[in-house]
Amino acid sequence: NTALKEQAVNGASGGTVLIAHSQQGGRGRMGRSFCSKRGGLYLSLLLKPSISPVAACLLTPIAALAVADSVEAVLGKELSIKWVNDLFYGGKKVCGILTEAAPSTNGLGVEYVIIGIGLNVYEPPGGFGNGLNEIAAALLPTATEKSGVINRLAAEIIRRVYSYTATPESELIYNAYKKRLFVLGKEVTVYQGNTTFKARVKDLNKDYTLSVINESGEEKTLLSGEVSIRRESYE
Repeated sequence: NTALKEQAVNGASGGTVLIAHSQQGGRGRMGRSFCSKRGGLYLSLLLKPSISPVAACLLTPIAALAVADSVEAVLGKELSIKWVNDLFYGGKKVCGILTEAAPSTNGLGVEYVIIGIGLNVYEPPGGFGNGLNEIAAALLPTATEKSGVINRLAAEIIRRVYSYTATPESELIYNAYKKRLFVLGKEVTVYQGNTTFKARVKDLNKDYTLSVINESGEEKTLLSGEVSIRRESYE
């Protein structure tokens, strides 16, 4: 994302994609580091859409759906989504997405959007390390590596991301995303900045915000933040 941002500032056209076999400084949401060992697919895509900043917020969950559909098309493996953009397989995280946007000078649109995707394709030798083996997984074991899988996944993801994000308010895309969302009706812990509270997920709204009921019975709409859920709830 950092490298592609530099290219965007220097005039790179929409549709530019950078792909890496590994990263030394992988970044996640909220300033976290992102494990980026060899065996994964790490790609960043540059979009220059004519949309409002509000519509730009829809691109992150839409990209998550594009990755899930791509994995199913190439490998026949079904992934589920934890709001808003983490992808899970077998109860463990296999993909993270980091979207970064630059507002236009008039504040009415966006100058560009960069969607960064990190997908654990093959199990890295020695595992993920740093205590991540309990929560992270790969789609394929290294021992059964299939030639060209990463290339095919990259091509399919690029195609679907650009296709899906071209119509961010599509009802079909919203319904497909909601179908993969595994937190609906579940008890979760919500993290918003320094605030943490327990809640039950009521519904996914059409703008991809999440409606939850807190322990006091109040309904709240989550515009951003993070939810966690006990692993046995989605295995």
